[in-house]
Amino acid sequence: MMSRKTTILMVLMLMIWFGCKQSGHTNNASKKPVILTTTGMIKDAVVNLLGDNVEVTALMGSGVDPHLYQASPGDLASMNKADVVVYNGLFLEGKLDNILKKLAAGKNVINFSNGIDRTDLLAVTNAQYEGEIYDPHIWFDIDVWKQGITALGNDLSTYYPQFKDTIAQRQSEYLKQLDALKIDLIEQISIVPEEKRLMVTSHDAFHYFGRMLNIRVEALQGISTATDFGLQDRKQLVDLIIKEDVNAIFIESSVGDKPIKAIIADCQKSGKMVSLGGTLYSDAMGADGTPEGTYIGMLQHNVAVVTKGLSNGNEYQ
Repeated sequence: MMSRKTTILMVLMLMIWFGCKQSGHTNNASKKPVILTTTGMIKDAVVNLLGDNVEVTALMGSGVDPHLYQASPGDLASMNKADVVVYNGLFLEGKLDNILKKLAAGKNVINFSNGIDRTDLLAVTNAQYEGEIYDPHIWFDIDVWKQGITALGNDLSTYYPQFKDTIAQRQSEYLKQLDALKIDLIEQISIVPEEKRLMVTSHDAFHYFGRMLNIRVEALQGISTATDFGLQDRKQLVDLIIKEDVNAIFIESSVGDKPIKAIIADCQKSGKMVSLGGTLYSDAMGADGTPEGTYIGMLQHNVAVVTKGLSNGNEYQ
């Protein structure tokens, strides 16, 4: 958790930048509006709503863990220069949370999760941060993510009324794509018998994913990768894998693979052969310019990997 001293320093730096900033719009009228997002998933949502009418950047790229991310002075400068900042919320950006809330006092800041009905959120059972009560991995339930996109579209239409019609049209088309995506994903996973749908990963990022696709999920670490785990946690997970006869477990692109490989080794010592089912995208998407670098491609990749891994346990590369 960010220390009080570090938080105060970051806030003071923000105040300095605000003090140096001239009043009014930060960009020339001839330039595109600048929107800064914390994660790639939210960047993808903004791009789908506004296309190339705006310049969109994300603080956190492929392979970056938002739970542990700490803002640099350059990041704070980028936040200050942006016309709008959009973040996930629900303490996903744990070490940035206080900074983002302070930033909202002087800039247009959108908390994406505020657009989601709280009754559709999953509760946190192992909170890392004070006030953390909901699972922040909301992009893994398409219906939940659609709520956030709809609310985001409304907010962006307010900030950019000149693009209101564009946003409405693009939003309608994109939501239809997501509806079709959900149908396809459910069909893909249906080849795995329900009794074999136990998905073991590095940390608890996939409960929304599991709820959407009727998959039971278990993990070594909690909701946040900042959560510690010990030998007892490892033993309990190994015992579960043996009991449930799990043949493949999964690593994550934004989390180190050593703990999962240690679980595989522990299972093998106990006489249970477990393979590496593949790499999943959890808290970050793939690289820009790749299919996995989009929200739709990320989900398609994950379901393909999980379906193959749970179907036959073969290593997926």
